[in-house]
This record gives sequence, C-alpha cells and structure tokens, in this order.
Amino acid sequence: GDGRDGSPAAAARVSVRASGRGRGREHEPRPFLEELDFAEWLYQPHTLSGLVLSIGFVAYLAFSPPAPGAPRGEGVRRGLAGVAFVFLMYCALQLRDTSLRRPHPVVWRIFQGMAILYLLAVTFVLMQTPDEARQLLRVLDPALGVIPEENFKSYASDCRIYASDKADPWENIRDSLDAFVIAHALGWVCKALIVRDWALIWVWSLSWELLEISLQHVLPNFKECWYDHWLLDVLGCNLAGAALGMALCKYFEGASYNWTGMQSTDGVRGKAMRVIQQFTPFSWTTYEWRVFSSP
Repeated sequence: GDGRDGSPAAAARVSVRASGRGRGREHEPRPFLEELDFAEWLYQPHTLSGLVLSIGFVAYLAFSPPAPGAPRGEGVRRGLAGVAFVFLMYCALQLRDTSLRRPHPVVWRIFQGMAILYLLAVTFVLMQTPDEARQLLRVLDPALGVIPEENFKSYASDCRIYASDKADPWENIRDSLDAFVIAHALGWVCKALIVRDWALIWVWSLSWELLEISLQHVLPNFKECWYDHWLLDVLGCNLAGAALGMALCKYFEGASYNWTGMQSTDGVRGKAMRVIQQFTPFSWTTYEWRVFSSP
C-alpha cells in the first residue's frame, strides 16, 4: 500500500496522499481539479473567500454614493452589475469543471457563467419589440438606443458585378469588402474550432444566410446582393475561415466531433461503415520516433 509497486494508480495515490498535509490517508485522485506540481492552494476550495468578496462588492455597490452628475438609472446599472457578479462568483465556486484546465478551471467556470448570462439576456430581449429592446440598452449606456448610421447602409442598391458606366467598374465589389469580411472569416475560424464537424458547419453557414435574408425588414444592412450572400459569404469568408479552423484542429491534433449520429446516417452502406468503425480504436495518438534526429 506504499505505492512501491510502480503502477500509475499507486503513484497517483502517493501523490495525493503526499499533498494531504501529512494526514496519511489515501484519497482517490481528482485529475480535473488539481495539479500537484503547481501552487496547491489554487486548487483548494475558497468558498469563504468568495463569500467575503461577494459581500464586499455588493456592499460597495449598494452603499457607495453615486458620482456627481451620474445619469439616470444608476441604481439599475449597479443592481445588474451586482447580480452578474454574484452569479459569476457562484459559478466560479459551484459549477462542474470542464475538460479545459489551463490556466485554471475557475476561469472556464466563469466563462460558462458568462455564457449563461448572455443566453438569459438574449432570451429576455427576444420577447421585446425592437424599440423596447433599444430603450432597455440605454439603461446600460445612455449612448445606446440610437440606430447608428451604418445600420441604414444597403449593400443591394446596385447588384451588378461589373458596372461599365462607373469610373471604377468594380466599385460594387469593392464596396462589399469592408470590416465585416474579416469579422466573418475570423468568426468562422472560431466556430470551426468549436464545432469541428463539416456537416454542421455547412448547415450553420447556410442557415445564417437564410436568417439574414429573412431579417432584412429589421436591419437594412442585411440586404445584400446574391453574390454577397452566396459567393463572398458562404463560399468565401465562411468557407475560408472554417477551413482554417479545421486545419488548426488537425495541426494541434484536436478531437473531431460527429453531431449527426448513426440514426441520421443515410443508406445501408453508411450505417455499415459506422458499425465497422465501432470496432476500431476510439482515438489515435500521433507519435514521431525521429530515429535519425540525432547521431
């Protein structure tokens, strides 16, 4: 029972027991909760510290006087900030760990809490009219709630690819190449890193373009020419960004995901191939021997 049998399980027990401050009790290792070769105190519970920090922050927001000349709605803004802070603190202390460990699991718990807050906020805004939603945003920042000039820009005023009557015949194409091109490409790099499945990537890309077409009555800048929707976006930025993201997954040997499952596999051949794959290794590890890398 002293771990001298050399097995990984015994070594793990010894490592965990050694970190138990000399109590001599064996504990099962918790591989996704702590790293024994780093600062151990970072991986211990900090519930009391979180409680004190939350109470202090909420008390500061509740009892500190507002700044002179503060705009209306300062109390609402402070209340929302306090609610968000308390919720994220709870997430940091109580949510389950994910498979992401660096720099610390608590970072990813907070990110998950922020995603939940965003989902709740979007769900609430979905129930409002566009004007009501814009006015609600003014609570966060009085400068919001005003439709910017860029939202009225139309990309479908002239859908000719080559306009021979203009000084620059390619002006229509050049006008379509703005900051949103880079945003689309980088966005699809991130989407590919998350989804990692070409079938779902294509469904997502096509569905988004259909969503833009259906919401043109809400945002005028969703009105785009056919080549902007299907060539520049779907077959251009979206495809290039997704290809780069999938290439990064392959380069870093990230796992690939299958979101369709066997039930939606078409044909007997496809189902048979999936059954055969069940008897192959679940994952592969790439290893380079590099026998001739040194004398």
